[in-house]
Amino acid sequence: MHRIFIAFAAATVLFSYCSDRKSKNTEESPIKFTSLSPSQTNITFDNKITEDDSVNLIYNAYAYMGSGVGIGDFNNDGLQDVFFGANQESCKLYLNKGNLSFEDITEKAGLNTSSWVTGVSIVDINADGFDDIYLCVSYYG
Repeated sequence: MHRIFIAFAAATVLFSYCSDRKSKNTEESPIKFTSLSPSQTNITFDNKITEDDSVNLIYNAYAYMGSGVGIGDFNNDGLQDVFFGANQESCKLYLNKGNLSFEDITEKAGLNTSSWVTGVSIVDINADGFDDIYLCVSYYG
């Protein structure tokens, strides 16, 4: 009997959240995001994958999974900078110059990569007050 009551209560709660009620907020929300062109932002990153006999979905199901994006204030200027992980290209670090304009500082920062990056994490691991970039890298070949 106890199990029947619990199942009935769970079903009641589930179905009450699945009703066809209209949202109380019927006004249109203002636009939250606007697409900006590379000419406006100076971000030209493109994680291109070039297929060949060894790089394709038949031999590697993860070939098109991308590699991640990390957002952090890498120079402590109060602006959020952007790090793009890449697979067959070099990763890119873009410094925020304000007004959503960025500068590619990958070479200046010594961050050119040649590995197949599968993930990006941002954390101040050494507690020096600066965000650190950690990459997950896998062998591909």
